[in-house]
This record gives sequence, structure tokens and C-alpha cells, in this order.
Amino acid sequence: MYKCERNTLKFRMLENQVATMKKMRHPHILPLREVVMDPTLPFVFLVSGYVPAVSLHGLLERVGKFDADRSKRFLIQLVDALDYCHTTAGIVHRGLSLRNVFLTETEDVIMAEVGHASLLELGESLAALEFAHYSAPELLVPGSHKTFSSDVWALGVCLYYMMEGAFPFCGTNTEQTDGTISSSSTSRKYATLV
Repeated sequence: MYKCERNTLKFRMLENQVATMKKMRHPHILPLREVVMDPTLPFVFLVSGYVPAVSLHGLLERVGKFDADRSKRFLIQLVDALDYCHTTAGIVHRGLSLRNVFLTETEDVIMAEVGHASLLELGESLAALEFAHYSAPELLVPGSHKTFSSDVWALGVCLYYMMEGAFPFCGTNTEQTDGTISSSSTSRKYATLV
């Protein structure tokens, strides 16, 4: 449920989110089933498909890390979903993290939280991600104009966490984490490739 007044920036952003969610038709992406708006209330209800309450992050907090075969299975499904977002729907997820990837009863992943997603033309700028650990180095540089590569970086962070049970770049706060990402030799090497 979202509370917002009509004819506001927040409402226009919600309309964009709904348009984005309606475009997504993929077995590993949480579908939008219905949008309910009552003109007498300042609420908009987005009804999505059912997803169990177990995120990959929550599961990893319990088990520590996954073996290579399980990590590979989840990675393949996430790559398939992101490829669909990028090539078919023209969408940059922008908020990919293990907290918004859920498991079905059959151990298939479902990617959710398209609230961060954007319909972007190549060359448009991205804002920093919600979770600093998943931020691609190019998002930490003011005025950068990277797009789909930030999702690929976040996907790599997800894989690392699944295999190691920890983030590849850490700090005690957002600024330290950003500094660790920006100053690593991997980040500098990666930044020259995109």
C-alpha cells in the first residue's frame, strides 16, 4: 500500500513504478496482479503475486553460505531475470539485493522490489542504490552516466555473498563502505571496463 496525493511527484513516481511492473512478465520476477485506487482515499494498493517470506538474505543469515551448486542455480535464474529486464523490458532494476530475492517452495528465485527500477535510455544517470554494499563503483562518482552495469555489479555482490557468507566490500557505515568500494583495485579495474 502506498499513500500519496494525486498530482504530486510521489504519485508520478508511483505511476512510473506501476508502468514498470506491468511490463515485467518473467517466471523469476514478482508480477503485478492489480492496481486498486479509490478516488476518495489517498492510498494506492498494488497487489502482486504471492511470494514466500523467505529471502535469500534471510536464509543466508541462518545457514551462513551456500555450496557452489546451489549458488550457481540461483545465479543462473537471477541472470535470466536481469537479462529479461535489460534486453526485453528495457528496465534497470537499480535495487537488486539478496533482501529482495525470494525463494519459492521449489527453490526457484523470485526477484522483487521493482520500486527502484527505472525505464532508462542508454546514457541516463542512476542514483546510488539503497544498500551501500551493492553499489557499483560508477554510482559513487558524481555525474556518472552508467546504467545496466550497476545491476551486473550488484549481481556479482549477490554471488559473492552466497558463496562466502559476507559482503566483498565492507565498512562500519555507508561512507566507509563506499570508500572501500571506490578504493579497491577490483573497482578501479572494473571501472575501466564499463
